[in-house]
Amino acid sequence: MITICRTGADLRGATWGTDNTIIFGTNGAAGLFQVSTNGGVPELLTTVATVDGEINHRWPEVLPGGEAVIFVVSTGRDYDNARIAVQRLSDEKHRVLLHGGTFPQYLPTGHLVFSRAGSVLAVPFDLKRLEVQLPPRRVMEDLLAPTSPIGAADFTISNTGTLAYIPRQLQRTASSLVWVNREGIASELKVAGQENLGDLSTPRLSPDGQFVAIQTIEQNWDIWIYSIFRETITRLTVEGINSLPLWTPDGKRLVYQSTKAGGSSLYWQPIHGRGPEELLIPSSPGTQYPGSFSSDGQMFLFSEIRPKTKRDIFTISLEGDRKPSVFLQTPDDETTPRLSPDRRYVAYVSDESGRNEVYVQPFPGPGAKLRISTEGGTEVIWGQNGEIFYRSDNVMMAVEVKTQPTLAIGKPQRLFEDLYLLNFGRTANYDVTPDGTQFLMLKPVELQTSTPAAIHLVLNWFEELKQKVPVQ
Repeated sequence: MITICRTGADLRGATWGTDNTIIFGTNGAAGLFQVSTNGGVPELLTTVATVDGEINHRWPEVLPGGEAVIFVVSTGRDYDNARIAVQRLSDEKHRVLLHGGTFPQYLPTGHLVFSRAGSVLAVPFDLKRLEVQLPPRRVMEDLLAPTSPIGAADFTISNTGTLAYIPRQLQRTASSLVWVNREGIASELKVAGQENLGDLSTPRLSPDGQFVAIQTIEQNWDIWIYSIFRETITRLTVEGINSLPLWTPDGKRLVYQSTKAGGSSLYWQPIHGRGPEELLIPSSPGTQYPGSFSSDGQMFLFSEIRPKTKRDIFTISLEGDRKPSVFLQTPDDETTPRLSPDRRYVAYVSDESGRNEVYVQPFPGPGAKLRISTEGGTEVIWGQNGEIFYRSDNVMMAVEVKTQPTLAIGKPQRLFEDLYLLNFGRTANYDVTPDGTQFLMLKPVELQTSTPAAIHLVLNWFEELKQKVPVQ
């Protein structure tokens, strides 16, 4: 395996150009990037038009001839309502071809195919003018799984006319909340109506331990609040793509990432409806990720994507104008800042070594950083009991840390290992009780259907396509 470049965010599609370049998209609020196949620093190729409600660009495909690229423009919570756009590589602006769809692919038959609401649609496409010629028509109905939360679809078509797809009626995986002790013994939480929520992500315990904030990613990306005592769950957010919840230290508000204003910004909102949601960091332009609060609630740390330095770590004072100050900014990717309970140090994840590792650095500085993990680390949490927790693949790790009178770091200890859901965006996909004895994890749960899992192949599918959607 050869490393071409570091993306600073999760990959969302890549395509080979004809001039030894690779064009790719990410999950950040950014356009497409291009990089030489010989390696180097990625350069921005397309620009997200936030004034038109665009959030990001992803799933690119270079068209034959290598002079233009088609891609998906995300505009909100649902990729069935995304846009499909095209841009010549010699231009600086893109043009929308279709409204409502994702995962586009150009075929040698002269068709542009894409996914919408579990179906494949096709439209004749003029490769010279880069224009669609007729309204799109469905060519496969109710055969695919619903569009994924990242805009992908379960089909692909070869240049020789073979169609491969996954039928709708397959076993799919949801997730359930479970308590896991330090020995790895698990017990499930009961959540009324959980079977209708699908996949869950990033559970967060309230400071009093009575509630869990969690996001759903199956139907709508929203934040929900689960009452542990009542075993019921209530929806908090209703607009935009909402994710990554974080409680304020007093338990009265939730911070979360949202696209409701066009980008991926941080908002906070009272959990009991007493007051409106509010943009937390009004002056910050990039995609933001929540980090942690100081124990007194006066200081907030977060990470943000910057075009030249990937994700960096910033701080704001909640008693002032909330103007961000740089804590850590390097050419590498730094994220998930976690303040120690005494506010003297910050634990975070960085890829400066070539893979994700956990580091600790004095706060607010200056001072040298110290690497905590030894064999890779991500999803870091600084527990209220003073331990640092992180995950190394599927292994939960714990490190004893003393911050006074000087920093003293123990040896990482393996607690338990199981197939609990990971979060590849580096944000912790679990939480831990204040005493460090119980972990709130997400366990995959298979939902059975009548159809066995299989990939279906259709040979010579181009002939069927040309009959259904003739090209002029």
